[in-house]
Amino acid sequence: MMKKSTSLWLSFFKQRILNPSADPQLRETLTNELLLEVLSSLVRLESQFQSTIVSSAPPNPTGFMAQRKIVSSAGTAVRLPSVEIPPDFAVVIKALNTNQGIIYIGNSKAAAENTFTSFPLMAGQGISYKVDNVNRIWVSSDISDDGVAWTVEIL
Repeated sequence: MMKKSTSLWLSFFKQRILNPSADPQLRETLTNELLLEVLSSLVRLESQFQSTIVSSAPPNPTGFMAQRKIVSSAGTAVRLPSVEIPPDFAVVIKALNTNQGIIYIGNSKAAAENTFTSFPLMAGQGISYKVDNVNRIWVSSDISDDGVAWTVEIL
């Protein structure tokens, strides 16, 4: 039997299979054909779904890099270096365990230097950001020579 659209199959199913006066052998044949069509459609959908999941997953990284950034002058923000971050990956920033003060993280020099527009980190605390480049992040401190360690996976 030729493939039919879902609405045609449903209409056909109601008229020919659910009809109590239909020939029992015809009802069984049509039911089996309908089940085969439904199963084929489900297999196609599952295949499409699986390929979507696989194709949307980010590739495995080939390595990582890690560095430290020290704020040499209290209250003056420093920018992290330019390192591209692959889509769906994040940079992880951790305030050094030896810090004596508070680290402030911002998305600009002005934001990092303002305690109301920055994110504070105490010694040993960390945060991650999904940005396209590490240099989008600025770091300030209320004590000179405090700093952060940061790491990111790279392709």
